[in-house]
Order: sequence, then C-alpha cells, then structure tokens
Amino acid sequence: MWGGPKEVLPKEIAVPITVMRCEVCGTNHTRPHQEQDFVFKKLKSFCPKCNAETEMVVVSIHVEEKKQKT
Repeated sequence: MWGGPKEVLPKEIAVPITVMRCEVCGTNHTRPHQEQDFVFKKLKSFCPKCNAETEMVVVSIHVEEKKQKT
C-alpha cells in the first residue's frame, strides 16, 4: 500500500521511414518502410515534385517515434 495509483506513461511506437531521392530533381521524399528496402536501392517511382516517373534511390532508413494515446 504505497499511496495513490501509479502514473501511466505513454508508450512510444517506432515507425520505420524510408527516405528516397529523385534522380531527376534531387529532392527527398519519404514513405512507410517496406521490408525489401535497403540503402542505395533503386526504385522506379513517381516523383511528386517534378511529376516524372523516374528512378529514386533509397538514401536513408530511420525510425520516427510517435507517442501512443492512452
């Protein structure tokens, strides 16, 4: 019997993000990570900035932490 109830801390959820660079205009774009992604992988994709279907290169894979609502 230690007094009041324990304080419940929000849990953090790790969300992997893939960062891709357009070979035409050089801008970076993010999308949810897919299991086959790896750094330097070339993907045929649509660039939202230059409106071209082009090769995009995976330049980074990292985790964004979001707090879970309780």
